[in-house]
Amino acid sequence: MAIEIFKLFGSIMVDNEKANKSISDTDKKAEGLGKKFLGGVGKVAKWGAAIAGAAAAGGAALFGMANKAAGVTDRIDKLSQKIGISRKGFQEWEFILSQSGTDIEKMQTGLKTLTARMTEAAKGSGTGSEAFKKLNLSVKDSSGSLKSQEQMFEETVIALQKMKDGTEKSRLATELFGKAGLELMPLLNGAAGSVEELKAKAHELGLVISDDAVDAGVKFTDTIDQLQRSFNAVVTNIGVAVMPMMQTFCDWILQYMPQIQAILSAFFGGIEFLV
Repeated sequence: MAIEIFKLFGSIMVDNEKANKSISDTDKKAEGLGKKFLGGVGKVAKWGAAIAGAAAAGGAALFGMANKAAGVTDRIDKLSQKIGISRKGFQEWEFILSQSGTDIEKMQTGLKTLTARMTEAAKGSGTGSEAFKKLNLSVKDSSGSLKSQEQMFEETVIALQKMKDGTEKSRLATELFGKAGLELMPLLNGAAGSVEELKAKAHELGLVISDDAVDAGVKFTDTIDQLQRSFNAVVTNIGVAVMPMMQTFCDWILQYMPQIQAILSAFFGGIEFLV
């Protein structure tokens, strides 16, 4: 019996040593695993911060792109209405004129004079009537209605491009486009190419965007303007609410200004003495 107990005790001791060793090994592994886990958590946190930062930067970049695109589309919408031509025509002519060393504003100036000449030609009198006859152009369409100024501008430019360069061409350009006629001479001389070629090039380069895209940009611009005005209104309302408290504080300062000045004078006098 005693021998059996001794064997049992010995077995327990031996097994216990194995168990302790196993536990020790397990602890070491657990400690290593814990360090790796914490290190992994740290890396994940860094990755998360990097991803969040990248997402924020990407979001800001995307917003900036959208805002810039909206500015472009809003400009197309507003200026095309101001000039009196279609959005598509505005984009085409802006490219055509830029290739000829001038800008869309010259077209706007020229269109004012051209419209006046169209009115004269429709009545069959005046400078406009004579000028359009020399170019073999009619200001009315097949139905007898007055053509749009955009259509008439294009027809007039193409007709002048077909003329030989010289005094007569310059005179007609000035009569039909006013002072802008001189600015448009590089275009009228066809130095950069014909109107048809340049229009095709504008579309080929993807410079002409659809009306749907312009509408989306105009809506986005209006939405941003509304947001800015709303936030400004919030700040104004908070300022109005705080104003009475600040007024009371200012009134208190004014009320005790003599004492405040006396204290400050004594303070700065002491500093002066020390210096």
